[in-house]
Amino acid sequence: MAGTDRSRLKQLILYVASRMKDAEFFGTTKLNKVLFRAEHTAYRELGHKLTSFRYQKNSMGPTLRAFVPFTRDMVDEGLITFDIRRLGYAEEHRVVALARPDMTAFSQQERDIIDREIERAWNLTAAQVSEEEHETAAWYATRMGETIRPELSFVEDPGSPIPFSHEEEERARIAIQRYLARA
Repeated sequence: MAGTDRSRLKQLILYVASRMKDAEFFGTTKLNKVLFRAEHTAYRELGHKLTSFRYQKNSMGPTLRAFVPFTRDMVDEGLITFDIRRLGYAEEHRVVALARPDMTAFSQQERDIIDREIERAWNLTAAQVSEEEHETAAWYATRMGETIRPELSFVEDPGSPIPFSHEEEERARIAIQRYLARA
């Protein structure tokens, strides 16, 4: 991973925002899901995340822990802005890239993963990308506000779920019961 993590994350956010600028729906929820999926897919497929930044479980799905201060810094640096749009009963906080991304710090394999995640999420609403994550074993294995461990990306790929064996289903049922008991 060439480049600093801060620089890589800035370029990743700029890249996703640039590519998603014409998507019908693209707010902060969707940006967080694309970032999360790209990071964890890279971990599963390449053996490393794109950055060392962590993601936490929130009600709308995985969120970059440093999202608010990090994007605030990017606004202050003139790299991005937010375009607030009214969508029926909700507001969309669309991230708009003001600078051109520099993806030279990312390998071709990493860029391919990022592009796949952008394409996968393109036509989805924030609710749809969030719902997708709420169906994963990683989601059930993590408490609200806790960091989602990248190792959980090996449990299940939401894009192509692997059916559980009978023993795995039983373990999952017990794990869910334990989770619900402590929630």
